[in-house]
Amino acid sequence: MNQPQPITQEELQGLPRWARVAMAARCVRLIQPLFREFWPNAPRDGVTVVNKATTLAERSAAARTPQAGLAETVAEAERCARAAAGVAQIRQPGGPPYPIPRADSVRWAAAHGAAAAGRAALDGTPESAFEAVRFADMAARDARAMDITARIRRDFECLHEAAVREGWTDDTAVGPGIFGPGLANGKGRLRRELETYARELPKLLEREGEFVLIHGDSIEGIWPTHEQASQAGFRRFGLEPFLVHRIQAVERPVRLG
Repeated sequence: MNQPQPITQEELQGLPRWARVAMAARCVRLIQPLFREFWPNAPRDGVTVVNKATTLAERSAAARTPQAGLAETVAEAERCARAAAGVAQIRQPGGPPYPIPRADSVRWAAAHGAAAAGRAALDGTPESAFEAVRFADMAARDARAMDITARIRRDFECLHEAAVREGWTDDTAVGPGIFGPGLANGKGRLRRELETYARELPKLLEREGEFVLIHGDSIEGIWPTHEQASQAGFRRFGLEPFLVHRIQAVERPVRLG
């Protein structure tokens, strides 16, 4: 099965201003778990600033105005992105640069995406919003997280449909609730999958640390890595919602929504 098509700049330009900002923030919100997964020893202030830039972009779209402290937070997120990139490529005389390790690429793109989402709220341009969407898509694809790339496409289609149906303009406020509640509260489009995970957790703990694929009420399988489980889910279900979740005895609050 083909991968979900990335959102194009032309598609994003078709959305009103604050809908673009909301979509940019949404994409970055979806990849935040990858930032933590691929940078497990990230400095606490780095994780905080990526989340703060995303949150302020969401609040700006909901309030139709850039929020206080956003410009400073964008600058901090850009500094975090430079730190996340790790060692710069080194070009040997007459040779190509060394390839950037995948982990560096994922966390660099995630941090840059957060900065771009905040910048989109500040300047209102389609270019900044598209930069955030593009970086988020890059991080998800580099991480082989096909569940996230599929969800980005689904969320864009839902947002575009709502904008057309309700006649949104550049003055329409768009809060993060348009995409449904976050996963941490067990609601939203993946509620059945989260309930299935909670019900089956005692059995799943035999494979703690691995990744389970859940569709509806069904456990579809367990894989050693997020990448393998995500790709299996996309091959089987395409753009239908499915859940990939790390099996762990102590659940940590996770916000993907």
